Amino acid sequence: MELKKVTHVYNEILKRVRKFYTTRGYANINSYGIKKAFEKKDIKALHDLSLPRWKIITKENRYLTTFAFYDNNGKLLTYFGQKAQLKLPYIKGKKFPYDGFWYGEGKFFYHTVSEARDKNSNIIGYVVFVIDPRYFLSQIRKLIDMDAYIYYDGYGQNLIFSLHGNDYVKKLIKNKKLSNFKEIKFKKRDYLTYIIKGRGINKKNDFKIIFFQDISNWRMILNKAILQGVIGIILFIIVTAVVINYGFDIILRQLDEVNTKLVNSQKELQKLNKNLQIRVEKEIKERLKKEREVNEKERILLHQSKLASMGEMIGNIAHQWRQPLTELSLILISMELHSERNNLTKEKFKLKIQEANEAIAFMSKTIDDFRNFFVSNLIEK
Repeated sequence: MELKKVTHVYNEILKRVRKFYTTRGYANINSYGIKKAFEKKDIKALHDLSLPRWKIITKENRYLTTFAFYDNNGKLLTYFGQKAQLKLPYIKGKKFPYDGFWYGEGKFFYHTVSEARDKNSNIIGYVVFVIDPRYFLSQIRKLIDMDAYIYYDGYGQNLIFSLHGNDYVKKLIKNKKLSNFKEIKFKKRDYLTYIIKGRGINKKNDFKIIFFQDISNWRMILNKAILQGVIGIILFIIVTAVVINYGFDIILRQLDEVNTKLVNSQKELQKLNKNLQIRVEKEIKERLKKEREVNEKERILLHQSKLASMGEMIGNIAHQWRQPLTELSLILISMELHSERNNLTKEKFKLKIQEANEAIAFMSKTIDDFRNFFVSNLIEK
């Protein structure tokens, strides 16, 4: 039951992180000037336009290590944070957007990739977020209050990630001495282990997540119950010896006393089990409440992102309309002057009408382009 629970929690965390950072990637791609900078491979523009967004997202997640931009061939253009890989080796043959864990240049991190496309749907670049694996461990502890380790042993490496290191546990992991439902003891506490398989960008990047459930309190309760049973047995033996020595009447009285004590012990054990169940249910409710609060915050962030996109769209429409509006104004002025001078011929009139229609058609196409982009952007989000 617990193995299914930890697997479900990890998958939910992975799903949430994938959705959040691919959305952030597309939000940056669709920001003012980014696609144009990709098409021209204008590194300075990419860097300057994305710097404010980098300052915001680093405050949200201290485990976010790198924010990088690559051209359509997977060659690094610019990045923020820790040094990015010079080449994306895993972009060919993949369906976008995608994510996964990747080992490269001596590092093992989680990557999300969002592709930038031009108006003809050709890929012109990629936006990549790189996250330290310990971020997932922090989310696991936050949601279910369990310590966990991430272990990667591909390409001859033995990499272990944890929020707080323990040499004894790391040694067990490296020597592959741990398995599902194995009980271990360290730091005077008892733990039960669960192991699930984590997905890499390809099979060579698959890894393991080892969960440690603290069962010390449960063990203490079990030991207490066993001790009470042993005491009951010892008392029964003593009573039996007394009965043999002092007669049948004494036997009956002692048996009654022993029976009363056993009944009281059973009631106490039942009460303890009931209190334990209430406590577990209360903890589950609190964790679900916290999770709902996290989901609400994410919903607000997505809503704010949509509002920001609407603002950018309106600004872009206004920018695109300035020139054709000016052209329409000049056409009308020109027609008025020709009319006043009585030299507005039929050919000039038709020519000016054609120029005005072209400006209006451009404005109409601008509205359609931005409307279609905004609708598709909302669907993606």
